[in-house]
Amino acid sequence: MHAIEIQKDAQGNDIALAGYRREPAWHVLGKVLDELTLDDTGLAGWGIESSPVFVLIDGQYVPVDPKLGQVMTRRLLNGTRAPLSMVGPSIVPHQNEDLEVFARALLEIGADDDNPLQMEAAGSLMDGKRVWILFTIPGTFEVGGDRFARYLCVETSHDGRGATRAFITYIRVVCWNTLSAASSAATNKYVIRHTGRLYPQLAVQAREVLGLHLKVDPVLSAIVDEWQNVPVSDGQWEQIVKELVPDVPKHFTDRQKRTVTRKRVMLHGLYFTSPTIGGYKGTKWGAVNAITEAYQWAPGSQTSAESLAKRQMVGAAANERAAVRLVDAVLAGA
Repeated sequence: MHAIEIQKDAQGNDIALAGYRREPAWHVLGKVLDELTLDDTGLAGWGIESSPVFVLIDGQYVPVDPKLGQVMTRRLLNGTRAPLSMVGPSIVPHQNEDLEVFARALLEIGADDDNPLQMEAAGSLMDGKRVWILFTIPGTFEVGGDRFARYLCVETSHDGRGATRAFITYIRVVCWNTLSAASSAATNKYVIRHTGRLYPQLAVQAREVLGLHLKVDPVLSAIVDEWQNVPVSDGQWEQIVKELVPDVPKHFTDRQKRTVTRKRVMLHGLYFTSPTIGGYKGTKWGAVNAITEAYQWAPGSQTSAESLAKRQMVGAAANERAAVRLVDAVLAGA
């Protein structure tokens, strides 16, 4: 699901609160512009603030003790204010503008005339309860003639149920699905809880936590370029899949057996048909990416029987390093 928020403007038109630089999202909602700003996405000017809660008792509105909670409100596109969510008494809102300033502070040391900071995407999810801003990290790396970008994603919740998080990703976040996948795959996150303001000065510490290097590592580019020249036969790929999803024991139920089969089919589908693998099928680069993509997109809600099969499939590939070791082991035994 995309979960992009739709609001009515002052004229009663439906407006999607999202924006993308140059390339539309799969759901085709939101603006697509050559240069993107927070104003373009509908995230500017919300003015999120806490307000006291009142309850109606015997025909009169009685204020609730602030220690019990407060309500977060924001400004809508039509100019009115509306509640976002009930939150605890200690929650401090992080404005959408604060997210942008923080992200720019994280990246500004890498910006120059040749590599200006570019907001890649931003939007509101679940009726404003979650928002994200995605910046392209200056510099790209090239593999086999294809150029790959890195992104800095900063996201927060406005309903008190989550902290503000910053992380590095290779996924272009355009909706709820891609935000979930990018966040799950991120190995490092910088987390700021809603107990204090989001100061730009925190960017110095965040940069260290994220291991953010704005200059593209030529070693990384060379390694990936090497992987796309290491052949993987269909027989070797089949062996890799069996290592990830072993043959089921006889005592497994029919449901468990079907689950294991489904996991194998998903892996084969990613490797042979996924557009993210593209022309790299039959290479180490393609095999590693198919495994890590399977991990990122494996369903999060499962029965206990399905969980067993999922562990079999992705337990050895919980991160890219494990996937590389597995592929290398199969290739070495060829």
